[in-house]
Amino acid sequence: MVNNWITILSFTYPHEAHLAKTKLESEGFEVMIKDELTVQVDNFYSNAIGGVKLQVSENDYDRALQVLKDSGYIIDAPQNDHKLLLRIAEIEYQSIENDEVSERTIEPFALYSTQENWLLVAWCRLRDDYRTFRLDRILRLEIVTDTFEPHKDTLQEYFEKCRNKFLQPLT
Repeated sequence: MVNNWITILSFTYPHEAHLAKTKLESEGFEVMIKDELTVQVDNFYSNAIGGVKLQVSENDYDRALQVLKDSGYIIDAPQNDHKLLLRIAEIEYQSIENDEVSERTIEPFALYSTQENWLLVAWCRLRDDYRTFRLDRILRLEIVTDTFEPHKDTLQEYFEKCRNKFLQPLT
């Protein structure tokens, strides 16, 4: 039977993941660590790829989660604590192609930099899809009181979708 591995917890640094891994292994769980080597190359990659991931078998998830809670690795927070960070924004954005200005309502997802620009990845309600906005092209930004639920994608998964979208063969 093939194990389906599922991420139970993410860490910024590999040594944090190894401590939790040791705890789970001492309780008899089979555990894997994903993306450890990527983060060891450069710690700044950790946030971009969703951290160093501690994974367990899908069948062991609930029991392993309880072990991590009981041992203090996971602390349940009140349900609405995250809402302050997940605020909708309204922007005026000047297109790089034709300098046209459009108003967008966005759900911020990630922020990263290239050698030349800072870029904001957000769910654009106008386009009903992820869009990337250069920060220097945002003419106005207003954070509104409305909130949104976090998206399930990681930045790494977003980049994979983009790569697949643009590498499709022409027909």
